[in-house]
Amino acid sequence: MNTANCKRPGWFRCASFGDVHLGHPNTPTKHIIRNLIQYFNEDLIKELDMLIIEGDLLDRLLNSGDPNIFRFHAWATWLMRMCAKHGTMLAILEGTPSHDWFQCMYFVEQKKNADIPVDLHYARTCSIRYIEKFDMYMLYVPDHCLPHPDDILKEVRLQMAQLGIQQVDFAVMHGAFRYQYPVVVHEPTHDEQTYLDLVKYFIFIGHVHQSHQYERILAAGSFERLCHG
Repeated sequence: MNTANCKRPGWFRCASFGDVHLGHPNTPTKHIIRNLIQYFNEDLIKELDMLIIEGDLLDRLLNSGDPNIFRFHAWATWLMRMCAKHGTMLAILEGTPSHDWFQCMYFVEQKKNADIPVDLHYARTCSIRYIEKFDMYMLYVPDHCLPHPDDILKEVRLQMAQLGIQQVDFAVMHGAFRYQYPVVVHEPTHDEQTYLDLVKYFIFIGHVHQSHQYERILAAGSFERLCHG
């Protein structure tokens, strides 16, 4: 990784958040968006090299007449304009299918329709992106992008072999590592040590709504809803 082209040479600065759940019936969307703008404001965005949304930005499929869809669209447009203004890359990961429903395609379409010159990457599949500006490889793992975590790991290793690399620099994931669930929960999970070996720096992961850190794994938790339910 080369940090010479970062806004502050020698320092790659990014912020990651997720599990926002816009459109949730118990947490008003206008309240969430007000707090998003207050926290991820222009002063913060202009200092970042990259802003990452790690899945579940939406809670459910919103219909075209839902007032929350207009609030989401207005905020998404504002966010892209702020990132474009300050040269901040914007990376968006697809979350749980029953929540996001690929509605973040709005970012892609609005970038084109409104001619917003933002460096945007929307990851809908398990993929590795090479970012030439920073000589950096970033892995994206959406939730349920393949039937089982073992299938996802095989795909990750296949893509790394095709690129001729032993590690990626960062990973953005939506799902759960084994250590995040109590032993009584029998859900397929990713193996944390395997991914720590595959990722050189940090792993950003969403899905479990509680914030914590495990070695180089950073789980932001839910932006507004502190725990499920």
